[in-house]
Amino acid sequence: MAVKSLRTLSFLFGLLFASATALPIFFVAEGSLHDLAFNLATEGIFERIDGSLNKIDQRYEELRILGLDDSPEHLATLKAGSLRDLSRDLSSKTYIVPGTALVITKDGTVLIGNDI
Repeated sequence: MAVKSLRTLSFLFGLLFASATALPIFFVAEGSLHDLAFNLATEGIFERIDGSLNKIDQRYEELRILGLDDSPEHLATLKAGSLRDLSRDLSSKTYIVPGTALVITKDGTVLIGNDI
């Protein structure tokens, strides 16, 4: 390829230099934005879970204060309501990074499996 003028040669050199400089910056910035979005989504999920668990803890504390923390009927009602509320809280928002939130008992039983 023969370049016939100095103007064309300087234009091609400038274009090559701009491309060589801009492409790495673009890929680094894109990766940084992806990491930022992922971290914000993860933080949002943890805040929602923490808020839901605090509500559940408050309900158990109210049962304990009333002296009903050993009543199987009250505990079963509280457990069912808490799982329903937690499931609703987790599925009420769409997150940037999809996944599944699980609530698993100590013996390995899955109580909730929500796609988020």
